[in-house]
Formats: sequence, structure tokens, C-alpha cells
Amino acid sequence: MKRDFNFVEFPELILVFPLSNLGVDRGPSDHTGQTSVVIPKGEPLPATGKRVYTTVTDFQRIIEVEVVTGESKTTGENTCIAVFELTLRRPKKKAVPSIEVNLV
Repeated sequence: MKRDFNFVEFPELILVFPLSNLGVDRGPSDHTGQTSVVIPKGEPLPATGKRVYTTVTDFQRIIEVEVVTGESKTTGENTCIAVFELTLRRPKKKAVPSIEVNLV
């Protein structure tokens, strides 16, 4: 018997979910040690998330961004997967610059 598969519909299945939160801590300059969640646990992949941050001291030149995965709100209790530094060309008073962090 010949089967014609041209009319068979296959549902789209999303099988991959992050097992824990993906978040950001702005490093020592943040002074809180707290992780802000950018992509929550269970979000279907591929997922993107963004957050806007700012400086915490006047005329801050360098912002350290630590990307972590884990369940804790405390950054040190999560797993660090990347660290990078942003250098501001024109430092301004605290809370003036807007730094957008995108995780894809």
C-alpha cells in the first residue's frame, strides 16, 4: 500500500527549556550582589531577554556585567557563565546612563 505523506501535519514541538534562570549581576559596582533574572526558568528556547541598567556611582567609567545561571537571588550562589566589562566613553552622574543588556 502506498502512503502519501504530503497531507500529514506534524505539530511543532518545543523540547528544550532552561533548567534554571539566566540572569545578570553588574559586578562589584552594583554593591548588591543580587541577580536580576533576564530569561526565566522554563522559557521556551530560543529565547531572548533584555534589561536596562544604569551606573551606581557618579562618573563611573567601567561597568562589569556578570552573566549567571541558577535559582538563587544571590549572585555568588549561582554559576557564572560569562563576565565582561563595558567602558563608558563619557561618564555621567549616577543613574543617568542607560545600558541595555540583551541575552539571546
